[in-house]
Amino acid sequence: MQPDPAGSALDGSALDHVLRSRAWWGLLIVLGGWAALASPAFFALLTAHVGFTGCFIECARPQPVLGATAAALLAGMALAPVLGGAAFLRRSRALWGATAACAVLVLAILVFANLAGIL
Repeated sequence: MQPDPAGSALDGSALDHVLRSRAWWGLLIVLGGWAALASPAFFALLTAHVGFTGCFIECARPQPVLGATAAALLAGMALAPVLGGAAFLRRSRALWGATAACAVLVLAILVFANLAGIL
């Protein structure tokens, strides 16, 4: 009998089933998070492109601060579901903390960008 990560004793086949089930749930968390953030991520990508190049329908002066802000938002939106899925799979408080910190960072960037008039 091997100990389950939750603390109960399971034989090998039951432990494999639990780990496979957790892996599917972790994958579902990642894919669901990406699906939920697909539209905001697209607009962040579009905003980053316009900010760095200055071109959308017609070209203007580039705004690198806008591009960097949108790129940071895009990175946070891509990373948060991955951290959440890994935290669920590993049952790690450190990964849950990293997921929460990533979400707080994305929200802080949004608040800053709105208050500064960037977005």
